[in-house]
Amino acid sequence: MTLRTFYDIHVTRSPILQHPCPETNTQGIARFSRKCHKLDIKSFYACTFQLARNAMTTFTFLSATRRTVLAAAFAATMAGCATTSTPVNLAETIAKTPTLSTLSSLIAKAGLTETLKTGGPFTVFAPTDAAFKAVPASTMDDLAKHPEKLKDVLTYHVISGKTMAADVKNSNAKTVNGASVALSKAGDFVTIESAAVVQADIGATNGVVHTIDTVLLPPKK
Repeated sequence: MTLRTFYDIHVTRSPILQHPCPETNTQGIARFSRKCHKLDIKSFYACTFQLARNAMTTFTFLSATRRTVLAAAFAATMAGCATTSTPVNLAETIAKTPTLSTLSSLIAKAGLTETLKTGGPFTVFAPTDAAFKAVPASTMDDLAKHPEKLKDVLTYHVISGKTMAADVKNSNAKTVNGASVALSKAGDFVTIESAAVVQADIGATNGVVHTIDTVLLPPKK
C-alpha cells in the first residue's frame, strides 16, 4: 500500500475528520496533504497520529461546549420557574402592583389592610395612581382628614365575591359600602359607573383586582 493510498483510506475518510469544524476538516487535511508526500513511513504515521489527536481535542471541546450551553439553558428555565410569582392576598397584591401605590397607602390610612388580607373573597376595582391624580386636591385633603369618608370611598370600589372580567354582566352590584354600582360589558371592554377597566383579572388568594382609570365617589348618604 502506497502512502497516498493509506492517506486516502485512513485520513480523508476518517469519521473524526468528517466533523464539521473547518479547522479540523478542510484546513487540517490541506496542511497534512502538503506534508504527506514528503515524509517517510515513520514520520507519516507520526503526522497522522498528531492530526487525529488534534481532531479529537476539537471534537471534545465542541461536545463540552454544547453540554455547557444546554446546562445554562436548563438553569435559566429552572430559574424562571422558581421566580414565577404565586398569588397573595388582596392587600399584598395591591401593594406590589406598581400602578396602585396611592391606593395601597390609602387602604392603610383607612384601616382596611387587615380586611383585604383575611376577608373576602372580594372583587376590587382599583383606581390607578393616574386616576387619583385627577381628583381635586381639595377632595383628597378632605379624605385625608376624615378616615371614615376615605373608608366610604374605598369600599365603594369593592364588591363581595370574586368576579372575573369574563363574568361581568350588564347589571347593578352592591358594594361593600352599601351603595350599588352599574357594571357594563361590551366585548372585552368592562366599565363600572364612569370608570373603565384598564387591567383586568389580577389574581389574589382571596379575590381579584381590576385596575380602573377613574376614582368613584359614592352618593351622599
